[in-house]
Amino acid sequence: MGDAGSQFLGFAQAVMAVSLSFAPSGREVGLVIPLVILAIPLFDLLFVIFMRFRQKKSIFLKSNDHFVFKMLEFGISRQTILRIMIIISLLTNSCALILFLVSNIFGIIIFFLVISTLILFAARLSRLEISQ
Repeated sequence: MGDAGSQFLGFAQAVMAVSLSFAPSGREVGLVIPLVILAIPLFDLLFVIFMRFRQKKSIFLKSNDHFVFKMLEFGISRQTILRIMIIISLLTNSCALILFLVSNIFGIIIFFLVISTLILFAARLSRLEISQ
């Protein structure tokens, strides 16, 4: 995917995040909907920052610490990584839609399940050591 395609997808996700993020009285869980919709970019940002702090590198310099590169180093094919990304995106966007429809209690549970799953995924990826 080139720059135009990735910019379009980013714009589409931002539009979804903004259009679903209203929180009327009694529906405060609506405030976290943008975080769930943008879970993959936010996850990648936080994963890179964590990995660079762990390696004592500057967070402002270019490196291959993104979770997609970690999966490539581990030997996962590009097609499989693409499928994983699509599945994660579909799941997080579906969770955002569910958050839009359910009560605050169920919304909080769903939000913490999404966050917990991404944290566990990051923990597994950060422990992968590739032997060269």
